[in-house]
Amino acid sequence: MSDYVELCQSFGVKKIGGIRFAHAVNGQVLLKKYIEDPSIHILEGDISLSEDGEIIMAHPPIKTSDLKFSEWLSRAVKDDKGVKLDFKVPEVVAPCLRRLSSIKTDNLPIILNADVLTGPGGAKSPFDSKLFV
Repeated sequence: MSDYVELCQSFGVKKIGGIRFAHAVNGQVLLKKYIEDPSIHILEGDISLSEDGEIIMAHPPIKTSDLKFSEWLSRAVKDDKGVKLDFKVPEVVAPCLRRLSSIKTDNLPIILNADVLTGPGGAKSPFDSKLFV
């Protein structure tokens, strides 16, 4: 059975295009909104570091958030949402993967993402692509 078929079955949709994402779920208000929305299957959040080194849900250049990664992940999994983790800085990858491996995900989809290639305008990625993969 293909990953696509399994993914569709896990959310009760007929085609992969029927899976709905909520993007940039980086704060308490949006987390509550999309956790309570039964039409949303997967939550996407941007994982970064606060100015004091805490792992938070924020898209740079923002360095503050009312939502820590650990809380975001726990809520998503508790409410049977798949997750797309969009890593913004390399320093958060290892601790986030350790946290992820410590909780029971009950076969929910987990998607890992980071901009590992040179982007538009030639901005060099902070990630080592081989190490990330």
